[in-house]
Amino acid sequence: MKDKNKKPTKGVRYIASVLKKYQKKKYPSNKEAMPEARKILAKLKSEGKKVNIKNIWGESRGRRQPKDKGVPFLHPKLPVVSPYFTLTLYPNYIAASSNQVFFVSDIIPANLPDIKGGEVIDYYTYFAPFVNYINKIVSNTDRRRYEAEFQVYCTTPQKNPNKGNRWESIILCVDEYGDPTDYGFDPKNPDAEPDSKEWTPKEPAKEEPKEPTPPSEPTPPSEPAKPTSDADKIRLAELRNEALRMLQEDFKAGIYTKEEYKIERAKIMDKYEKGGLI
Repeated sequence: MKDKNKKPTKGVRYIASVLKKYQKKKYPSNKEAMPEARKILAKLKSEGKKVNIKNIWGESRGRRQPKDKGVPFLHPKLPVVSPYFTLTLYPNYIAASSNQVFFVSDIIPANLPDIKGGEVIDYYTYFAPFVNYINKIVSNTDRRRYEAEFQVYCTTPQKNPNKGNRWESIILCVDEYGDPTDYGFDPKNPDAEPDSKEWTPKEPAKEEPKEPTPPSEPTPPSEPAKPTSDADKIRLAELRNEALRMLQEDFKAGIYTKEEYKIERAKIMDKYEKGGLI
């Protein structure tokens, strides 16, 4: 139960209202303001800054006129959170990035040379061990977990004073709440099998015995039948995935607490399992 006396946390909607108020021409409505508000909220959280007008204004102006114009270029796909199997495309994205950037990560075998932007690396050497590791977890876990977790992205390049101030971007794997995790992957032993604690064993489907309906009583109305054609199943899965994606974005933007997120996600999956529209 929520505390009515607790001051509400300033989140993405508050930031959007500030953008609309102070930059009316650029953000005339929520449609234009919300995407930028989500980015600003994520940036402030990552830097431990308060959500206030001063910091919002600084981030908004900073995007338009960066203080440090020397930040090296990253391929636009690298900072975007995406499923772990998109690591198959990372060699191409890295090759298209600035050669000033070095990519570091705990999901890469530890005995390999550093990755430098602009160079072509071998996917099977650098990323396949981690992808194969997660594949083994996925094959033993509930698919609903798979839909939300095991996401990857690259951080904005920062100078590392311990490496001669070279620019570094970290390749991160995050869970459904955006928290960095490696799911037990050991870069010093990349061929090791996942520990069983890293997955939730699948439970066999239980079949409830059906009781015959007495002939003297009318047949009760049945629930909508699950989709049977392949096209219907694909469409339903697409609707489910889109609903989960939007929910996850709202959670990252601060619209939902962790508990509220779990409740809303369970509702989506319950409707999907019953074959209803999401």
